[in-house]
Amino acid sequence: MDEEGISSKTREYLLNEFGGIGEFAKQMARHNPSILEAWLKYRERVFENASNGIPKKYSELISMAIEVVTGRPTGKAAERHARLAVRAGASMREVFDTVMLCEFFSGATNYIDYGLRAVSSAEDETEKMKSQEEGNHTT
Repeated sequence: MDEEGISSKTREYLLNEFGGIGEFAKQMARHNPSILEAWLKYRERVFENASNGIPKKYSELISMAIEVVTGRPTGKAAERHARLAVRAGASMREVFDTVMLCEFFSGATNYIDYGLRAVSSAEDETEKMKSQEEGNHTT
């Protein structure tokens, strides 16, 4: 456990899945670290790529869609799920089409406020992965 009461395994999971250690995790760790551990284990099970379950790219696309439609204030969750969907194998077309379904059902304002950023994040992640792949081929 570190000074915040977060184990190295939990810290690694938070960095990989959330890109950092958010205030929600710090608060849970401060008041009851076992709740943080249990919540993350539950989340991991929901998002795991079981052979008979929803593949990770689809669970991330669905999560992104929910975040776009519900319009979380910062849009960061939609952006994060778009990036994770790309990492899990979603194409740019799949990300865009998912956002367009959201726009169709929830209106253009959600696309402008949240969907646009989700697609841009997926584009950024796609470019980043291409650059890393090209770097691996030149060595």
